This record gives sequence, structure tokens and C-alpha cells, in this order.
Amino acid sequence: MKRKVILLSLLCSFTFSFLSAQQKFEKETRIKLAQVPLSAQQFIAAIPFSKKIKWYKEEGLRTSSYEAKTRYNQHKYSIEFDTLGQLEDVEIKIKWAAVPKPIQTAIQQHLMETFDRFKYSKVQEQLSGETAAVLDYLLGKGKKESIITQYEIVLKGKKEGQTRWFEYTFDAQGKLQQQNTIIFRNTDNLEY
Repeated sequence: MKRKVILLSLLCSFTFSFLSAQQKFEKETRIKLAQVPLSAQQFIAAIPFSKKIKWYKEEGLRTSSYEAKTRYNQHKYSIEFDTLGQLEDVEIKIKWAAVPKPIQTAIQQHLMETFDRFKYSKVQEQLSGETAAVLDYLLGKGKKESIITQYEIVLKGKKEGQTRWFEYTFDAQGKLQQQNTIIFRNTDNLEY
């Protein structure tokens, strides 16, 4: 009997921890340049992007933001601004192999301890900090030490028979900063 109680207790605590991560939901809507705050437009205009810029309004569970998406230096860029047009971060899609080896090791160790199995879906280098420092870095004028670098990873993870999608953020040393369970839009209901 004690063994069953202990097993049930462990199972409940695992299920709670597995499902208790913060939840993330994003809905992106394409918008026109005129709908974007001027300071966000000016930041993007300062970078010599050769490809077309696509603007989106992003609605989350508790926040909303503006996002510029484009390709630059053979990478996909996503540059996010708050509702006032202040820079939040720049995300650059990269391959897993581009993450420095010591950071890869730390991230993989954490994920192997968390999941029975997992598969990376998307890896992004996330740059933030003072707006001028981030801009200088993107223009090749600034040093990487003057900005904050993190790694955002979207993955599908399985543990104890449950499979879910997650978004993890790790710092430049590979330490976990944030974990979100991704919520997908319910498409069971028809919308007219």
C-alpha cells in the first residue's frame, strides 16, 4: 500500500511539474507599415536589409507586440518591438550546430534530464540589450559583449507517455532562463 501511495505521489508531482510550465500562445496577424510605431520603423530603416520586410502584430496570452520578419546575411530574422515601438529582441534562426559546443552540452544535459525523448524544431539566437548597442552589433560596428545573447529553442518533448511542444530560453552559459508550454489554437471549432 505504501508503495502505491509513493508511486502515485511521484506521478502526480511529475505530471504537475510537466504541465505547470508557463504557457505560451501567439497569434500573428500581417499588418501594413503604417500600423507600426514610428520608432520601430526607424530601427528597421537603419539596417540595410536587402529583402522585403514583413510586419506582424503578435498577440499573446498577456502581451502584444510588433514584429518585423526578413532575411539578412543568409538567416531568417525576427525583430520584436513592444506596443510603443521599443526594441524587445532580435531573433536569428540558426542551426543547432551553430550553438557553441559548451552551451550545446549544458542544454542537452538539461533536456535529457527532463524528457525521455525530444526533438528540436527551431533554434534561434536571441539578442537584446540597449537599442543602440544591438543596432551597432547588427551593423557590424559593435561587440557581442555589449549585448545579451540567449538561445531560444522550440522542441517536441515526451515524458511518461505525454508529448507536448515547448519553448525554452537558455542564457549564454546554457543555463535555463525560461520554459513555456506552447498552446496551439483550437481548430475544432469552425470560425466564420
